[in-house]
Amino acid sequence: MDAGQPAKRAHSSTARRKSVLSSFRRIACKNNAFPRAKLARYLRYAVLGTHQQQALRPGVGAAKADITAPQDGDIVNRSVLVTGRLFGLTSGEQAFLVIQSAAPEFGKRIYPQTPLSAGENGLWSAQGIYATPNYPYRTYIVATDDPESAQLLASKVSRAHGLTQLPQGTRIISLIITVHRR
Repeated sequence: MDAGQPAKRAHSSTARRKSVLSSFRRIACKNNAFPRAKLARYLRYAVLGTHQQQALRPGVGAAKADITAPQDGDIVNRSVLVTGRLFGLTSGEQAFLVIQSAAPEFGKRIYPQTPLSAGENGLWSAQGIYATPNYPYRTYIVATDDPESAQLLASKVSRAHGLTQLPQGTRIISLIITVHRR
């Protein structure tokens, strides 16, 4: 680089990331100003498929959650203490930690873990099980106010054998992180 020329600024905008699917790239690059939350929502639609778009619709329910550990991209053991924050659950809502296998040979099954109970400060922790080594897993928080959906998510059978899709009336309230089982 010549000392007389200004340094080129690296583009770190979400809209410029190469991992964005091509169908969304045109939208994201328009005016080079695409809100991160909106981009993340469109990517979740693409990852989970159109049958779950109803559950991801913004503005449904006020509950929000964050996963603080493990971090996106972490390599994890079989059993991991997953921690985070949970806010805005109404009196009839329940939240659950969900681990979804990203392996096609296992049918990308959804394994609800334990119901979450947040303290006064909104902090929660739950044990997450990442069963099969050498596979990626998506981890996120869901909420439901439907008693039948909550019962299905809390059942030991669902935890052991997994679900093919989220129950009706269940929505994702956190960002989806992907971890890899050691």
